[in-house]
Amino acid sequence: MPRAHTVSRSRSIAVLGRLLSTLVCLLLAAGAGGVFASAAHAADEDPTRSWLVQPAGPLGTAETRSYFVYALEPGAWVEDVVAIVNHSEEPLELSLFGTDAFTNPDNGTFGLLASEDSPEDVGSWVTLATDTVTVPPRARMEVPFMVQVPATATPGDHAGGIVTSYVSTVVDDDNKEVLFDARIAVRIYLTVAGELTPRLEVRDLETTFDLSSNGLTGTLTVDYVVANDGNLRLGGDESISVTGPFGVAARESHSTIEEVLPRGYVRRQAVFADVPATGWLNVDVAVAPVDIGGRLGDQQVPSAVGARTVVAVPWIWLAGVILVVSLVTWRIRARRRRWKAMKAELDQARAGSATAAPAADTVDTATPGTG
Repeated sequence: MPRAHTVSRSRSIAVLGRLLSTLVCLLLAAGAGGVFASAAHAADEDPTRSWLVQPAGPLGTAETRSYFVYALEPGAWVEDVVAIVNHSEEPLELSLFGTDAFTNPDNGTFGLLASEDSPEDVGSWVTLATDTVTVPPRARMEVPFMVQVPATATPGDHAGGIVTSYVSTVVDDDNKEVLFDARIAVRIYLTVAGELTPRLEVRDLETTFDLSSNGLTGTLTVDYVVANDGNLRLGGDESISVTGPFGVAARESHSTIEEVLPRGYVRRQAVFADVPATGWLNVDVAVAPVDIGGRLGDQQVPSAVGARTVVAVPWIWLAGVILVVSLVTWRIRARRRRWKAMKAELDQARAGSATAAPAADTVDTATPGTG
């Protein structure tokens, strides 16, 4: 594979705007008790360092593609070129390596493994012509690389990236030395030929209803996880519907998920305010898979669904109803007890009267005899 070579002048800085989405900033603390900070802060501490990473080479440049996207058979390989543009006035020393990608479960963003984590997927399939470069000021360097797919690679999508890393040491506000690892990467999306099984799942659906101070409405919070159990990276069109008894208290929410990588997942939450407390609420979640790469054609992929019922009782008003019902019940029972007592007294009086009545007079009559 040819060695890396330089180009005397950088390309137009306008390319920067289209590729900022590939920026991955990860921080490593120096020492066991080190301090973490942002890569943006690192740039503030060292403003002379500014660079860009972008596709180049025979398969297309940054003007025609934002990422490295391949479709290969198991055992096949592809050669390509990554370009590094140094926008600063000083030479820029960078390390380069391939790594694996994952979906950040908290916000659904595209993430790359930390520097100390070894790749086991597409990142390990990348071989770069060099693992370190020094890019002259205001210059552009191109580094060839190869992606070799193992013969045993599983079908479907494999995601990763080529990372450039600049490590510097600065002093923080507490006068401690902090090691900054500022990283900029360009993504790799590689599809290995074979059976594609797109599938999303809704898991861990939880609902909570917090009654407001008026006792009649409340805030409904819906939490759930959308997991990609298939082998194809997918987006999602989310729909959440809320209904009470007989269809009252209807609410709907619609949102989108940009991307969930295979074996990845993302936590989701929807909040509905001023929902009537109707006793109970039925919550239905549906996530329709979106074929990001357009590889499924007319194949229909079923939506991932989940359902749950949450108690939404206006407790203050319910307590009032229970109190009224209790009072009415007590009055009815008290009246029944009085009627039973009165009836018992009447029956007793009647029985006493029958016992005290005088016996009827008896008259003896004699039959006259015959003399």
